[in-house]
Amino acid sequence: MRCMKYFLLGVTSTFILSCSSNVPKAAPVDSTAPAATTTSETMTKVECISIPSNVLTDIASGEEAGVGMIPIVGFAVKSPDFSNVYFLAIQFSATGVEDQIGVWARNGIDLGIIMSVDSIAQNFSVWPDADGTDAAIASNDPSVGSAKSCL
Repeated sequence: MRCMKYFLLGVTSTFILSCSSNVPKAAPVDSTAPAATTTSETMTKVECISIPSNVLTDIASGEEAGVGMIPIVGFAVKSPDFSNVYFLAIQFSATGVEDQIGVWARNGIDLGIIMSVDSIAQNFSVWPDADGTDAAIASNDPSVGSAKSCL
């Protein structure tokens, strides 16, 4: 059996697991359910908030030793799943590599604990891994993609 995961973003996140096999399955039809929106429709509803330069500097101050992280631009999105969490996608340069984009999370754009969400943020900075904190923010959270789409 082959399965694929799809994420649709909207007011709440929806996860769809699509599996295919040689055995046909009949699916019940719910005529009262609202029509699903397409990814392009939901992506236009993402509110991209410009990250101030002092916040970009705060994030970069947690770089791994010798990385030479210089933030270029960043945008934040408010998580629809966590009450006071913002996902901050930041494009930055680093010594010896092409520009990178990492995602961090914070209780507010300019305040609160900084956590590394995706593998880029985790590899280039010393901020705690978000998936290992009490918040348990996963690197595949739909808000990671939303934040990156702002860049």
